[in-house]
Amino acid sequence: MDAEGSEHHVNTFSGLRGIWLILLAACVLLVSAADALLLEIGQTFFTAGFNAVYLEGAGPVGAFVASSLLVDLCLSVGVWAVMLPLVTRRRGSVLQKLVVLSLVSLAVPLGIDFVHYQVSLVLGRAVSFPLLWEIAGGGLQLILAEAGPHAAPLLSVLVAAAAASAAGVWAIGRIQQRGGWGSAATLPRTGSFAKAFIGLLLVSSLLLIGTARGAPRLYAGLSAKPSGSILVALIQFVTDVDRDGFGLLSQPTDPAPFDSDRHPYAIDVPGNGIDENGFAGDRPEGVTAAASEQPGPVAAAHTRRPDFLLIYLESFRADRLGAVRNGREITPFLNALAREGASSEHAYVNSPYTIRSRAQLFGGSLDPSPGQTTLVDDFKQLGYTVAHLSGQDDSFGRSIELLGLDRVDYFYDARDDADLRTSRSMNAGSLQISWKLLAKRVGEYLDGYETDRPLFLYVNVVDTHFPYMHDEMDDLLGVSPLDRYGIRGANADQVRATYDNAAANVDLAIRRIVERFREAIGGRDHAIVVTSDHGQALFERGLLGHGQALSDDQTRAPFVLFGVGGDWPQPLGIADVRALLLRSLFVPRGNALPKARFVPDPARRIFHFVAQIHHPHIIGLRTLEGLTSFSLRRSSLESFDANESLRSLDEPAEMRAFQDLIWTWEATRAAVEAAGDARDSRDEPGPA
Repeated sequence: MDAEGSEHHVNTFSGLRGIWLILLAACVLLVSAADALLLEIGQTFFTAGFNAVYLEGAGPVGAFVASSLLVDLCLSVGVWAVMLPLVTRRRGSVLQKLVVLSLVSLAVPLGIDFVHYQVSLVLGRAVSFPLLWEIAGGGLQLILAEAGPHAAPLLSVLVAAAAASAAGVWAIGRIQQRGGWGSAATLPRTGSFAKAFIGLLLVSSLLLIGTARGAPRLYAGLSAKPSGSILVALIQFVTDVDRDGFGLLSQPTDPAPFDSDRHPYAIDVPGNGIDENGFAGDRPEGVTAAASEQPGPVAAAHTRRPDFLLIYLESFRADRLGAVRNGREITPFLNALAREGASSEHAYVNSPYTIRSRAQLFGGSLDPSPGQTTLVDDFKQLGYTVAHLSGQDDSFGRSIELLGLDRVDYFYDARDDADLRTSRSMNAGSLQISWKLLAKRVGEYLDGYETDRPLFLYVNVVDTHFPYMHDEMDDLLGVSPLDRYGIRGANADQVRATYDNAAANVDLAIRRIVERFREAIGGRDHAIVVTSDHGQALFERGLLGHGQALSDDQTRAPFVLFGVGGDWPQPLGIADVRALLLRSLFVPRGNALPKARFVPDPARRIFHFVAQIHHPHIIGLRTLEGLTSFSLRRSSLESFDANESLRSLDEPAEMRAFQDLIWTWEATRAAVEAAGDARDSRDEPGPA
């Protein structure tokens, strides 16, 4: 009889003989429980699903629990199958070897869970590692810039855990030598575990493939687990035959599994007869990119130099302007400011994520890059003092370089008052302070402002960010706001009321900031712009957050102008604002206060994408008549009218709309890449 048939082994995998089975079951249960806890903490997967899908109800949750246990069992059995031959040949008691097997099978998934949890602490609970990867377009530089400084404590904990595990195994051996207990423990057969792993791998793979096709919410949860993500990576590696990065589970799917030059994000060469990305056929020559306003130098005749206040709002929905809750205006001050000046109902963000959207506003480009020239440079060239005050951590996502904040005259963000934060965490993606403290800091800055130069003052108010409530927020609308744990789909109406109250607080903040700004500059000529980085879905269509769709609730932004003239086209993209502002703000005002004129342009199209223009998973074209969007992951085209009602298209119209959208994306992407190449070829940025 060989070593595997000795007294230290049982002859069957399936029996209940041996403590190893209890240890294996305990490992699986512990891993599944830890995964579920972290999915809820990081993604509110069983309640709200902020910026992600979520499960609610006994049926979906039960299906997830059963599926989770299966994939965790698959991973644990696989680890045991690999480790059994190694531990069998090592010295030590059977009990020690079983403990080593258990610790290793726990270390793999729980170690990944721990790293993900620590990264979420750094990046913020609402900004997961996969989400930041998506925003960055797979850029390790951005990931490392955010998480790198925190690597030492993370490694220290992992090393300490490994040392503690080794000490525990040694202690068990010493105790066992003295007491003799555990001598009857047996090791399972390696061959039986290998066979079991192959069977479990097959079943788990079929489960993941099936849920990816038919149960995307369940698949999202399973693929976010360490065991699920490992299995997904394995399936992808095996099925990516041409090694272009796209396998069986890829979304979007690979149009040519055996041709590495053709995949969903391949550059389409127009007019060559080949559809490189598999969408809408080969792009004809002459298809143009989506129109966008390009910033240029301020004309010499533009001699007006008003003090300028840019108020930037976080997650603020445009439809709250003019709205009422419990008989009270939600935004009374903004409503009045819009009446005095002008307001657009057709202003949209091009990409509904804070980092990219804000950089598009400042840089005037669909694809902003670190080091670009921005509004900061424009106003400094014109002799302005530039001050930047933000209620969040504006170092996040390399925003310092994207916005040109290293060139401002005065800088303040939430890191300066981290001890007074309203957020649960002080890490980059989460840190924020209340509007009351921000307004106070704005006032303190203005108290010391030297009025010899015109002022460009940027203020970022963030209180409408999830969870829409904190201890320093007042109940201005009589709604009894929910706390974070009450934010779930079943409470959708109360969630919206809570959000409205946050919007009312932000409106009060804007009022106080504007009043303080006007007091500081005296009677001087001034201009004000108020807008936001994106909207916020509040369980419309079952979604909470932003960056999940291109609907009005997530992409339409408030856009209020005061003291700014000129013609502003409709619809308007946030990336157009820099150019239009440079064109309009500095024109002599004459005898009357400038008032912008919003000019409808039926032919004008705004290009949307989520989340990165080179590798989007949703793209869209918006006109005054509505929105056409395409989900590359679901291969689903949708068309909506101006009222957001779904339009039914016949087959020829649907094909024309599909081709128009895809070819416009391809042409826009090509134009963006050409602009990036031209920008990179210059030694120094040119004048704004």
